[in-house]
Amino acid sequence: MTLSTEYTEAEMQGLPEMYDFVYAGNHERYTTWPEDIVFLGTTFQTAPIKRSGFTFDKEFSSVRCTISAPVTAGFERFVTNTPLEPTTLTIYRALKSDLTDYSILFVGLILTVGFSNRIAQAICESNSGILNHETPRIVYQSYCNHEIFDAGCGLDYTAYIVNAVVTVSGSTLSSATFDTYDDGYFNIGRVQYGADERLITDHTGTDLEIHMPFDSTLVDGSSVVVYPGCDGKPDTCRVFNNFEDHFLGFPYIPSKNPVYWGV
Repeated sequence: MTLSTEYTEAEMQGLPEMYDFVYAGNHERYTTWPEDIVFLGTTFQTAPIKRSGFTFDKEFSSVRCTISAPVTAGFERFVTNTPLEPTTLTIYRALKSDLTDYSILFVGLILTVGFSNRIAQAICESNSGILNHETPRIVYQSYCNHEIFDAGCGLDYTAYIVNAVVTVSGSTLSSATFDTYDDGYFNIGRVQYGADERLITDHTGTDLEIHMPFDSTLVDGSSVVVYPGCDGKPDTCRVFNNFEDHFLGFPYIPSKNPVYWGV
């Protein structure tokens, strides 16, 4: 053990913190300790993560904190993946001398992520924030209230996976596979390449337009996974043969208030 390591451990008072990020069933685990730690049976990699204090008030509003770390420490996928994939964060604190003696400091969701000089800052909110949501959350609108493939939609995403070999030109991905589907079938869907995903903004013929190009690892001849999207319209729901069973909208609700516009 070096002198600098001893000073670091003395400053941390033997209380390492562990950060467990979870998204789509995947875990990324980091610790503030200057070396990797095996905690709860898994390895947490050392990373220069810092956090703010926890903010709350006597009104029992949700607890928030800000996490700062290099982009490489679990945040690189947020650079171009928009909208943010739901990611939960659990923060543990334990005694280095006895890692079985620990406490959970925070459990919540990442709300927003910003970047500056390769440093990511994530604003996190505790799970109690769900109490701030309106209940019920059903809106009286002509569009469906469900998102495609969610529990209310009921469609199994595995039945709609499309694998394609693409050629790449900036934000345009081309494949003969896409032309076997009607134009617009993949609109508002997503393209997955490895751990990265992109939103599909337009599908015409053999071409998909995505909201932001993939990095240089996606080249001509690469294979991607593509999922269709849904704009919430009744006709789109009928394309998936899902209108009768799961459409949750009000197609014939007036779009203009008759009090103002007349019948």
